[in-house]
Amino acid sequence: MAEAAQQCLGESPRVLILDLSRATTCGGPRAALLTAVRAPARARGVPVELVVSTYEVARALRFTDRDALLGAWPA
Repeated sequence: MAEAAQQCLGESPRVLILDLSRATTCGGPRAALLTAVRAPARARGVPVELVVSTYEVARALRFTDRDALLGAWPA
């Protein structure tokens, strides 16, 4: 996901959408990956929107990266 996000950022998008609708969990390594993807996007002024379909993923994000849910949408 990080490589794909970097490639997309190279094309100067207006928004980067990460589809997590198939994810059932979002533990430490996945949350760290999301943070690693969001940091360069934020530095370039590109908002990151998440598609989150499970309560478990939304709950994990709320505890690991509170700002991540500001741009989260249900599947």
